[in-house]
Formats: sequence, structure tokens, C-alpha cells
Amino acid sequence: MEKIEYKVGSKKKELTIIELGWQDFCKSTDLAIKISNPNGSQFTDIANLVMLYTGKKDQDMMEWKNSCKTQADFVNEVSEAFLAITKHIESKKK
Repeated sequence: MEKIEYKVGSKKKELTIIELGWQDFCKSTDLAIKISNPNGSQFTDIANLVMLYTGKKDQDMMEWKNSCKTQADFVNEVSEAFLAITKHIESKKK
């Protein structure tokens, strides 16, 4: 497991990235393709990728959402986490 950092405004946050097995790797690749070709469920796809790479479950995501002041704050934070995760994934491909 590895830790990655991302920023929300001026505040630094941290997530733990888990090692994916073959099935989850396939899911993450499918999600990456869907995200690059938006189909109307882009936030769901982004959130699913974050959940996959962090091992978070639905309840964890609800707790994360409830810890944010507004829905927009939550969406922004998940988006920042997604960007940090994808940057981390790309760095591993080298």
C-alpha cells in the first residue's frame, strides 16, 4: 500500500492506494476508458475508480460525503483524489 497526497484548496489530504489484483485492474482500465469517453455518469465512474484504488465501500463514501460542508466540496474533493490517483498510476507505468 502506498500513500498519495492531494490538495483541496490550501489543505493537504492523503489517501492510501491498495494493490489491485487482475479483476480489479480490469475494472480500473474499463473505468478509465469510460471516463475518457463521458457517457453521462462521469462522477459515478470517477468515484468508482477512487473507491477501487482506495478500497473504500459505499458507507465509507457516504461518511466522506457527510464530512464535507457542501455537496460541491465533496465532488471537488473526489475529483482531486481521482487526479492524484491517476497521476500515481501513470507514474508507475514508466
